[in-house]
Amino acid sequence: MAVAKQTRHTTSAKRILRIHDGEPDMGELRELLGFNLALASAIFVRDVNAACGEFGISAKQYAVLSMIANNYGISQVDIAAVLMTDRATMMAIVDRLEARKLITRERSMIDRRRQHLILTPRGTEVLERARRAIRQSEQRLLRRLSPKDARRLRELLRRLREPV
Repeated sequence: MAVAKQTRHTTSAKRILRIHDGEPDMGELRELLGFNLALASAIFVRDVNAACGEFGISAKQYAVLSMIANNYGISQVDIAAVLMTDRATMMAIVDRLEARKLITRERSMIDRRRQHLILTPRGTEVLERARRAIRQSEQRLLRRLSPKDARRLRELLRRLREPV
């Protein structure tokens, strides 16, 4: 028999004690797409952070390294826009990656205010090792889905990111 959990909900008149058998009732949250996406994302980020931790980088730092690898000389402003990260946070991430000698910054010859980001050989090595670990992590997460469902999920998520 499951042990009952107790949670308190305050009303204006008095406290009501509710008993839950097993897990708390998620109510309407169970049906909200955004909430389910956020929870799935939290699981993914937790697993990616664990996989990347071995290489001394976070999930966000991995994403930045990957963007630089796939877009030679991209600026941190452009990466921030794609990853939906504010400029201050992006600057801190880039500063950390540069301090660890995973990337370098080069001033643009066209616009001196703009800096291009470039992976160092060490950054390329860390990125490749992290990619392998992340692929394994993602495979564990996607075991719950058939290959067809996983492809369909990726397709649907890409469509949700497209501009309206």
